[in-house]
Order: sequence, then C-alpha cells, then structure tokens
Amino acid sequence: MNFKKSNSMNLDDLEKLENKFDNKQSVKTKTSNKSSSSSKKYHTLYLNSEILEELDLFLKEYGFGEKKSSFIETAIKKEIDFRMDQVASELEEKLKKLKGKK
Repeated sequence: MNFKKSNSMNLDDLEKLENKFDNKQSVKTKTSNKSSSSSKKYHTLYLNSEILEELDLFLKEYGFGEKKSSFIETAIKKEIDFRMDQVASELEEKLKKLKGKK
C-alpha cells in the first residue's frame, strides 16, 4: 500500500473522512441493533452525582436488569411528551382567549 505523507488535511478531506466514519458507524449500529428501528448515537451527559447514585440504587432494587442508558432514554422521551402536551394546552388556551376577543 502507498501512503501519502502530508502535514495537514484540508476541510474537504476531513469532511470526507467524517462522512465515511459516520457511514461505517451507522452500518455497525444497524447490524448490531437489528431489533431496534432507530439508530443510536453516543452522547456524553453530565448529571448530578446524587441523582446517578439514586438511579443506581433504584435500578439495583427495581430495575430487573435494566441499564442506565435505557432508563434515561425512556425518561427523556416521557419528559418531551409531557412538555409537548403542556405547550399544546397553553397554546389552546391562548387561542381560545384570542377567539373570545373577536
């Protein structure tokens, strides 16, 4: 194999490599997570250590083998749904007030 030696890469080369890496990662996640319909992506979250300790205790007692990541993912989904419902109800109330002013 021939390797090119260069001291720096231009932006296009970096973008191509990034896309190539992302494509390979998505293929890996699709093959390893055939049962899940959505692809997963690695993220770093900074959480309060007390909350993490409480979560560990809860999962040890009541988690039945559930992982922290799946618990946190479910909690985030439920919070998003809850907030979307809140926003929808607030907008409905504002709309009723606007219609009442006519």
